[in-house]
Amino acid sequence: MVTDALHFYRPDVEDERLRYKQELLDKLHSERDDWYTKRDDLENQMLEVDNEISELDATINKIKNGD
Repeated sequence: MVTDALHFYRPDVEDERLRYKQELLDKLHSERDDWYTKRDDLENQMLEVDNEISELDATINKIKNGD
């Protein structure tokens, strides 16, 4: 059995598998990083919207209170 396993082991095939796995991991990491960036952008937009709402609320309160 050991000789059969050695007979079928091909370093070039193993190297190709490792290359494929590394390329796949690189692609997945890149995609994950893109999603993190999108999330961060959305969080920044949410903060901007919250600030705009706060400014509008302040203006509304000033008008209601006769200022």
